[in-house]
Amino acid sequence: MSGFSLAAAEVGAELPELLPEQIDRATLAAFAESYGDLNPIHLDPQAARAAGLDDVIAHGMLSMALLGRLLVEWAPVEDVLSFRVSFTAVTTVPARLRCTARVKAIETVAGGRAARLALAVRRVDGPLTVRGEALVRIPAAPVPQARASSVRAPGVSAVASGPAAASAPVASAAVSVPAPASVSVPGSVLAPVPGSVAGGPAAGPASVASAAVSVPTPAAVSVLAPASVSAPGSVPAQVPGSMPAVPVVPAPAARPT
Repeated sequence: MSGFSLAAAEVGAELPELLPEQIDRATLAAFAESYGDLNPIHLDPQAARAAGLDDVIAHGMLSMALLGRLLVEWAPVEDVLSFRVSFTAVTTVPARLRCTARVKAIETVAGGRAARLALAVRRVDGPLTVRGEALVRIPAAPVPQARASSVRAPGVSAVASGPAAASAPVASAAVSVPAPASVSVPGSVLAPVPGSVAGGPAAGPASVASAAVSVPTPAAVSVLAPASVSAPGSVPAQVPGSMPAVPVVPAPAARPT
């Protein structure tokens, strides 16, 4: 039963049946109590015989309820647009009932398509007792989702060298963006990247060729800029807003008196 799909069903397709339902006197008593139909022909054999029956008979609405259970096995109750039955024979107890449904037409309805189903209830060892019809909305087929082609890169860290080294952790993300030729963070000092060429007394920004590659997207970058950085062979560069270094002169030693 699990392999059936109403969305893929064609005209002539049979819905998988429920297991045959066993109807006995206890079933009739429970249904009469819950449904509210306490007519004695369903509960009292003497009353049934007085009415010309051989024994108590099942409620017609009990058979209709079994067909309703079959429908909601394959469609939400809100998708059952119409449902009607007619009773062709009485169901005496005990009895085993088969409930079936067959797609007789595919129709266009507001909001999509619907299957018109021919319904039936039969005794396993006897005649057809209920004939019916239902119109059930066909669920829309799911649209396949496209998968992203980019590759998630592991997180990386960029480490600056110098008297005060700072690291900038970068969070990885599955996106594809072009790499900029050079990047400069305001308030920071650009650190040389291995493989780049120093451009004078102070190392210039690392040169990176622009290409459409998949690179991690920084979630947040925190760089601690030192007050001044000295590169070999260069003059210490003063960062705006910093104080120049003041030499500390040791105090003269106290002379003995």
